[in-house]
Amino acid sequence: MAMNLLQLRPPTPAMTLLLTLAESLLDRTHAPVAIGRRLPTVPDSTLALLRDPYRFVNRTCSRLGRDFFQSRIFLRRTLFLRGQDAAELIYNGELFQRAGAAPLRLQRTLFGRGGVQTLDGQAHRRRKAMFMSVLGSPQNVRALNRLVGRELAATAQGWAENGDVDFYGELRTVLTRAVCDWAGLPLDEDEVALRTEQLTALFDQARLFGPPHWRAWTMRKAAERWCGQLVESVREEALEAAEDSALFAVSWQREADGGLLDAHDAAVELLNFLRPVVAVSVYAVFIAIALERWPECRERLREDDDLYLHAFVQEVRRFFPFFPMVAARSRRSIDWKGFRIPSGARVMLDLYATNHDPKLWQAPDTFYPERFFRQEPGAYSFVPQGGGDAHVHHRCPGENLTLDLMKTVASFLARDVRYELAKQDRRLDWQHLPPLSRPVCILEDVQFTKAAAALPAQASGRQKPVAH
Repeated sequence: MAMNLLQLRPPTPAMTLLLTLAESLLDRTHAPVAIGRRLPTVPDSTLALLRDPYRFVNRTCSRLGRDFFQSRIFLRRTLFLRGQDAAELIYNGELFQRAGAAPLRLQRTLFGRGGVQTLDGQAHRRRKAMFMSVLGSPQNVRALNRLVGRELAATAQGWAENGDVDFYGELRTVLTRAVCDWAGLPLDEDEVALRTEQLTALFDQARLFGPPHWRAWTMRKAAERWCGQLVESVREEALEAAEDSALFAVSWQREADGGLLDAHDAAVELLNFLRPVVAVSVYAVFIAIALERWPECRERLREDDDLYLHAFVQEVRRFFPFFPMVAARSRRSIDWKGFRIPSGARVMLDLYATNHDPKLWQAPDTFYPERFFRQEPGAYSFVPQGGGDAHVHHRCPGENLTLDLMKTVASFLARDVRYELAKQDRRLDWQHLPPLSRPVCILEDVQFTKAAAALPAQASGRQKPVAH
């Protein structure tokens, strides 16, 4: 049935837009709200946002001379914000909530319905504690990073003989193998491609409408069935999961009433462990582009300078766009900077615009890793994966893990291989989420350095879960 759905003739753009607008009217979370008349206002911005989802807010704010403005998106009034003050505002849990804020269509693909990103208060804190118990462990972070390094070394052994290398595709497979091993999920060789495809669709095709959205939705439902079955197997003691694994944590997580997580919610949260790791492949592409655009960075990275390596990956996260915005809904009427934000208003913080805010960053459109030498940025001024405290707020709990994985990829590309990046892959596609050109990151004429060529390939070594 899923294949039949994917093979259906796609609707015309006009029909797709009408269907989306109809869904917006029927969805109670998209009901219009009245935002104070004094707020700077621009006309309906649905098409402008879809055409340029990463730069629309920054350009509009710069044109208005403000860090905020209101407009309509799919018929619903929305307040757009950028900057540190805005981040501090939207991450205030007493003033804003996530429930009912993110578009339903985005929950269907990227987050999953019922996931930690859509929770507030005590429910959010309980779920977040589960994630931090696994992702907050330095030992667990190192374990996954070692697995990724081994898988990458093993996979790359054949690159020099294969001509052009689909780096984005190879990294997604490497990360899928490694994270499933690390999380405690059994993964047979003949299902690696399928699981990689499913996990990729959740972030690579998380659009609001059209065939990519439907495909991602179909892939999510299949992935949730897979993860749900594994959780049930652990609970029925048909599958053994290590106590420090994500599979174990999700399977035995309890709600406030003492009951286990609903099977669907458990599947969603297990995917929330897997999907972000595979999505690091997007940052890997950005690293490859950065090394091509600024070859002096490659030379610095070859010096085995840990300080510069850290600064480099931080600048990649700041400079390149990944996910453009986060949404919240006001719990009550709020007076802010002389304006009134009414109760129930949808507010969107632009992450990319905040990371490029000229009031926060000197020469924000210049790639300059050395800006991170002085000190680590604040919790609300640097928000590539959300703002605030990861233990308390809706900041990504796997941020440190992302940093370590990016350092592994950056070291590999700068020190272990020589290659040329295909010319068409040196640019970004600003209309795509994430903004990767197609085809994505093709490496040409790959050769290994002498030091890397002398190293034997290593397969991942963690023991697989045992089925009884």
